[in-house]
Amino acid sequence: MSIKELINEKLEIVINFFPTNLYIYELQGDKTKGKIEFRSEEIIDDYWGSYITAEYSWETIPFDERDSDGDLINELDIYFSKMMPVQERIQKYIQSSFVQYLIGARVKHVKGHPYPINEIHGVWYDDHTERVINFKFVILREIFADWKPTLIQMIESVRFNL
Repeated sequence: MSIKELINEKLEIVINFFPTNLYIYELQGDKTKGKIEFRSEEIIDDYWGSYITAEYSWETIPFDERDSDGDLINELDIYFSKMMPVQERIQKYIQSSFVQYLIGARVKHVKGHPYPINEIHGVWYDDHTERVINFKFVILREIFADWKPTLIQMIESVRFNL
């Protein structure tokens, strides 16, 4: 089974805020370092002429870790998990089995593109597996006066089931 097939088997992305699903657009790298780009299956809004992309970047370190049966842990269990300290500012947001914390968002203009690009950086924390995952979303959309609540609402509607 290829890495891409393993990812499709393990990873489910559900977006409720926009009426679309994401698919794996490009996969680069190997089991130790690389990135995956997801794109929406359809244009979100012809008026904006834009689509959603979601990008995973991962980096793992060599390990030899076994479960209680003595078997090596599934490589995908660490494939997406670049672990980082669970700091107090993240811990205070942990109120359910799967919560999210927004680190920040920034806006930049890309030459030749008519609208701003929003880069949203943050982490997901799953207190069942105690896993922290970095993520970045890139949304090609014009910014309205209420852009921040809109982006946060979109983030809260996304679930990564690893």
